[in-house]
Amino acid sequence: MGRGRRHFTAPKFTTHCVCCNAETYGRTRDFDPSTDKIQADVVPMPVCAPCHHHAFVQPTTVILQTSLFMVAAIMGGMCIYYLGIRPRDTFLKYGIAVCAAALALDLAWIFASRRRAGRARDEGHHPGLEFSVAHGRTWLDTTNTVLVEELIAHNPKAKVLPTPLLWRRANRRDAPSARIVK
Repeated sequence: MGRGRRHFTAPKFTTHCVCCNAETYGRTRDFDPSTDKIQADVVPMPVCAPCHHHAFVQPTTVILQTSLFMVAAIMGGMCIYYLGIRPRDTFLKYGIAVCAAALALDLAWIFASRRRAGRARDEGHHPGLEFSVAHGRTWLDTTNTVLVEELIAHNPKAKVLPTPLLWRRANRRDAPSARIVK
């Protein structure tokens, strides 16, 4: 089944950054809200220069981190299992060492990403904006309540939805969650 092109009304943004609410002076970053089933037009979103790399969710990074963790854990488990059957096999011992190193590096990468996002939140940023198109509506998920208020003011059909249970973890500190559907 192919991806269908859907026309939607893009939300109207102000000139403030979607991450830190700073003035962007006309600077935007094209964001593609397409999903695996819906192809949508690119939306220019106001993002200041310091927020260019962390304002939006990068799903590829999360997918790579999870995939590496799962593959290393499964391969390491298989090596340990077969080492019980063939205890003198040095290839399996090297396999366990490589899998342990991959797991350690992946965990370091995951924790470094979380620390980087936590430091950005401490500095007043709201990294990880999610924006997509679903069922003829635009969907935005952010912790930036100022952005939410601006979108509500500039988009008369927009409304705030309640945050689902366990959607935001407690480690997000004092940043409130907000979701908008237009």
